[in-house]
Amino acid sequence: MKAIIKTGNGEFELRDVVVPKPGPGQVLVKIIAVAQNPSDLMKLNASAGDGAVIGDDFAGIVEELGSDIPEGTQKIGDRVAGFVHGVSTANGASGSFAEYVVADAHVLISIPESWSFEQAAQLGLATFTVCQLLYQSQSLASPANPSDTTLDVLIWGGATVVGQYAIQFAHLGGMRVIATASKKNFELLRSLGASDVFDYSDPTTPQKIKQLTGGKLKHAVDCVSAHNAPGQISECLADQGGVVSVVLPYETKRLNVETKFLLVHTLLGRAIDGPASYNLPKSDEERLQFRQRGAQFAKIISDVVARGLIKPTSVKLLPNGLASVKDGFQYMTDGKVSAEKITYIVADTPK
Repeated sequence: MKAIIKTGNGEFELRDVVVPKPGPGQVLVKIIAVAQNPSDLMKLNASAGDGAVIGDDFAGIVEELGSDIPEGTQKIGDRVAGFVHGVSTANGASGSFAEYVVADAHVLISIPESWSFEQAAQLGLATFTVCQLLYQSQSLASPANPSDTTLDVLIWGGATVVGQYAIQFAHLGGMRVIATASKKNFELLRSLGASDVFDYSDPTTPQKIKQLTGGKLKHAVDCVSAHNAPGQISECLADQGGVVSVVLPYETKRLNVETKFLLVHTLLGRAIDGPASYNLPKSDEERLQFRQRGAQFAKIISDVVARGLIKPTSVKLLPNGLASVKDGFQYMTDGKVSAEKITYIVADTPK
């Protein structure tokens, strides 16, 4: 099969490699579309992972089942989306920028006909990350059990892909969603369920948000976790403090503001190496708990997708499939991505 292989720090090639075989609890997916994430670029530029397939997000069709697949879950021919731990050679893992991928069955999302594969390819990392941000880090209400009382939640960086899904899931959970973005994306975020949207570049935005919430805001999600966002979010929170779920680990200067970070790949339930700040599960028991969380999140996501309750982020489809990955990474490096998801149709890759 064709696959994008990391060959060195910041380097990769399109090569022919052997099609992987699914192990226990896994399925082989014939990939139709893949989506690009900032983490793909980060791992590409890291020192580890040479010889591994790049990419995490995918959508495709189940082609082969491994052993120990629970009855009533996946079957051959199912349309699915999900994520893997790309640029990793551990645990038989394989990346998604390829014609086939082995994926853990418990974190697969069922895709209805109303979603195209190129739309569904973006769901994996983004929606599972949102579930961790809202439900695992903060125990906020989910669409499966909406809150009877209105609770304010701030989504900072609402136009990012994670931000757009965080707005939708929080809104479906019964929360009043306050978001930040550039002015050009205000109407988009309102259409997704944000009640109020503020300009993240306006230095008075924290003051405005604090006034709107009566100085009682205790829950925030930081979908940027860089630049000025940590300080700005802290200013929005109540004087008594609060909790901020973050997409990259950091600590705030406010003693009564707690930041919580969880790596989405922990939901695969496998051993992962990483820095201490990643708070990775250390025992088999902890990894099993994360695996069970992943299965719960997959059901929540599959349900809202099947019921048509969420909308996909705008797709930026690049031509020539995997042959255009270099162009996609450059587009991202140049800072041109805005409220969209870079996506590739694998079959468009020149033979």
